Amino acid sequence: MHALHGCGYETGVDLDKLVLVGEWISGELGRQNESRAGRAWLARARRQEEQGAKKARNGGGKGVEL
Repeated sequence: MHALHGCGYETGVDLDKLVLVGEWISGELGRQNESRAGRAWLARARRQEEQGAKKARNGGGKGVEL
């Protein structure tokens, strides 16, 4: 799906939801997610969540972080 979307094809598939379902299935099977695209998407999402949490702890991004 990621490759098709990257080539401009409209599949009607929500990649965000597909990645989450793949991660859930992997967890249910007790196996590691072997999708490189899925792992990259999840890593990016986790980084964004961490950055959002860090901004919230620092007063919404105001001031200078050291």
